Formats: sequence, structure tokens, C-alpha cells
Amino acid sequence: QLKSILKDVNSIPGSSASYNTVGWALGFDVQYLNLSNNASITTASFPSGLTVFNNPIYKTISGSNTAITTPPYIEMTRASSQYLDGGSRTLNIATNGGFTAIIYCAFTGSAGSWERVFNFHSTFDTRDGEIVLARNSTNSFMRFEMSNGATLLANIESASGTVVQNEWALWVCRYTASTKLYELFKNGVLLVSTTAGTATADRTATYSLIGRSQYSGDAYTSMNLAGIYVYDYFLT
Repeated sequence: QLKSILKDVNSIPGSSASYNTVGWALGFDVQYLNLSNNASITTASFPSGLTVFNNPIYKTISGSNTAITTPPYIEMTRASSQYLDGGSRTLNIATNGGFTAIIYCAFTGSAGSWERVFNFHSTFDTRDGEIVLARNSTNSFMRFEMSNGATLLANIESASGTVVQNEWALWVCRYTASTKLYELFKNGVLLVSTTAGTATADRTATYSLIGRSQYSGDAYTSMNLAGIYVYDYFLT
């Protein structure tokens, strides 16, 4: 399933018909917004129920790295406090057998403390059933973690140097309910994994933030984002 989605960045599904995979929770591919270069993005730009804050910018002109060519993207900056919120989302992680998130992005500008790629949670400034993919502090490694209520179940971190400023990367974080296994991949390579002692429960997240933390002391994220797909299901 992952190979069929990730074999090429431009083949990441964008039409509503592509969202019928078991466990579909949240996501979009920026190339399907069909906006003009440097257009301000509004809530009305999205067909998938996301709320847009402080008008991030749509970019059609992009570069590439040695692995993957960059499609159109959303430019979000810390200085403008730009982020997205998918609102309330039910994540039946235990019932459906797992969790998978697929993100194609690049951190830009200077490193910000605990910049979030995404942050699913219910209460601000407290751990409350959070699911997080974020930079560790201002370091060059990524963290994936989940909690049941206020209890941290597991967090895994990639090695130092795996987050490179202005480098486009395809990140996949995955949890398998049957084995309690957490995994974090970059560009198809497994970076780190661990097995938790306690299973992750189903939950409804009140907030589904992209580019913002649930904690007021953390930095907004300076990030270019080409696509994000989240499933409350284990994609093989």
C-alpha cells in the first residue's frame, strides 16, 4: 500500500476518490489546489475541511534534491504564525489496527524549538492524547510520539543530522497495533523503531494542527509542505 502511494511524489492521491482507503483521516496534495503562484491560501481553498490561519502562500515554482522532484507547495513561516487546522478528527487506531502518516515537506529558515509537522490533541498546553511529529527542540532530528490521555506511550527519534534545513524529504511515521511497533522513515529508509509496552487507544482529537504545536511556548513551524496524508490504519 505504501509503495503504491509513495512510488512517486506526484502520484500521491489528490482526488476525493483516492481518499476511500480504509482508515482515511485527514490530508491533501497541494498540487490539486490549482492556485496561481504566490497566491494567499484561504480556508475556501481546501476541499477537505481544513481551516487556514494567517494566509500561507501557494508556490508553483520549486527546486529539487537528488532523490525527489518538488511539486507545488504551501509556504508557512514562523514570523507570520501560519498554520492549518483539520479540526476534530476521530482516530480509531486500536479498532482499525494502527496509524500511518505520510508527509512531504522541507523545514526552512532557522530552526525553531519543537517545530511541529503535525500535532493531534484535545487540550492546549497539556499532554492530552497527543500524536506528534516534530523537530526535537532546535536539533537536527525528528521525533514521533503518541500518548493515551496524559500518559506518554512511546517516542522515537531519528539520528542527529537527519533533519536538514531547506531539504525536501518524504517522512512516514507508522504504528502497528498488533505489535505496538512505532517506526519512522525518511525517503523510504527506516531510521528508528521501538515497541511500546501499552497499546494506543482510539481517540477523538479536537485539534489537528499542521505547522503549530499544542504548547504555547513552542515555535510555529517554518516549513514548505507539498502533501500530508494521515490514516488511522496500518499501511503495509
